[in-house]
Amino acid sequence: LRNLSVNTNNHGALVEAGVVGPLVVLCTSDEPLVQEQALVSLRNISANEAFELEVVRENGLFAMVQVMRTGTVALQELAAGCVRNLSGHYQSQIVDQNGL
Repeated sequence: LRNLSVNTNNHGALVEAGVVGPLVVLCTSDEPLVQEQALVSLRNISANEAFELEVVRENGLFAMVQVMRTGTVALQELAAGCVRNLSGHYQSQIVDQNGL
């Protein structure tokens, strides 16, 4: 999914296939490599304004804030990148999740 999410032309198909929810769940996996793959995929998808809402609907902000608090520095950076992508339209939700 990480490789597919690099191409913006694939974002719609990925969201339509329902990958956002499972990726959000994988962000809190016990395996850092799994978390990394999920976070990069979500960061790529959330960079596409048309699909930001889907990440938010699937509790992506909550998962990102959890990773920013408890993950390794590398995982925190990936989660922060996703939150940055969402910050243009979802500031109040980020604040609500204590993401500042």
